[in-house]
Amino acid sequence: MDKTIKALLVPADRDLPVRTVEIAPTLDTLQSLVGGYLEAVTRDGVAAYLNEEGKYLGLPTNPRATAYMLHARMIFPFDVISGDLVMIGIDAEGRDTDVPPAVVDAVAAATGQPVA
Repeated sequence: MDKTIKALLVPADRDLPVRTVEIAPTLDTLQSLVGGYLEAVTRDGVAAYLNEEGKYLGLPTNPRATAYMLHARMIFPFDVISGDLVMIGIDAEGRDTDVPPAVVDAVAAATGQPVA
C-alpha cells in the first residue's frame, strides 16, 4: 500500500471549502490537484504547490491562498496565487509529511474561514 499524508487544499473557487485531504504524495497526484505543472515554494518545513503556469493560463486568482502565502512570507508583496494551492509538510530529511497543524490553523486565521 502506498503511503498517504494529510495535505491542505486551498481552492481558488471561494464556494469550495479550504480542507484537509489524504493524498499519496506523488507527482501525478500533486499535478492533478493543481491542474498542471508544479511550482513549489518551501519554507520552514512546509511545501506549497501551485500550478506553475497559473497566471499564464489565466487561472482565477486565489485570494485565500494569497492571504496565507503573504502572511507566511512565502511570496513577494503584491504577488498573487492563481489557481488551487496544495500544502504538505517536509521533514528535516526532505521527506513528505502531514501538513503541520500550525499551518492549518494559520491558514484558517489568514483566510478568516475554518478548515474542513
